[in-house]
Amino acid sequence: MTVRVTIETVNPALAAEWLAGNTHNRNPKEKAIARYAVDMAAGQWDLNGESIKFDDAELLLDGQNRLWAVIQADRPIKTVVIRGVDVSAQETMDLGVPRKVADVLHLRGEVSAIDLAAALVQLWRFERDPQDMAATVFPSLHVAVALLERHPNIRESVNVGSQIRKAIGMRGSVASPLHYITSTIDAADAEAFWERLASGVNLDADDPIMALRSAILSDRPVHRR
Repeated sequence: MTVRVTIETVNPALAAEWLAGNTHNRNPKEKAIARYAVDMAAGQWDLNGESIKFDDAELLLDGQNRLWAVIQADRPIKTVVIRGVDVSAQETMDLGVPRKVADVLHLRGEVSAIDLAAALVQLWRFERDPQDMAATVFPSLHVAVALLERHPNIRESVNVGSQIRKAIGMRGSVASPLHYITSTIDAADAEAFWERLASGVNLDADDPIMALRSAILSDRPVHRR
């Protein structure tokens, strides 16, 4: 068996040609295709060593989601192409742990990378559809990093979110993006709201903020000895 490795430009027509021979593969991942297509359309698809793989008979073994994304983005990409891979090796492809937004932020030296990543994901969902922040869709790594570049002050909201979590048990992944979003609307009102929510100071029993605080505290896990 001879394995041949090349770097090739794949345009939508070639992607469609290769997908026509995609007869031995798992189902395409629509969410992954959509994420890839966003980066491709923005010209942010990296030549990072990930490859399109074929056997000796040009049977596509790996890379179908990237090929579908090329078609969806209607943009060519450069990619590594490997031919001559044994079909049996397909069973062990894509078994590694994919990099997440938090991994990339950590590599970039960001503090509280996990909390920052969660806040960015929720902010992206809010910008995408304010009525559906509970969605299970995720931004691509490029999109998340670009979002941080546009909203650098969200780092401070992550710090505030951590303080709110310690004070009343509200999840940082909820408090941080909401703190940032409300701060962009009215910084002074947002500061007053979050301070009162966290501390409970100067809140009457019928104050809506007190009602929210009580609801959050009642839902807080009880740690038993």
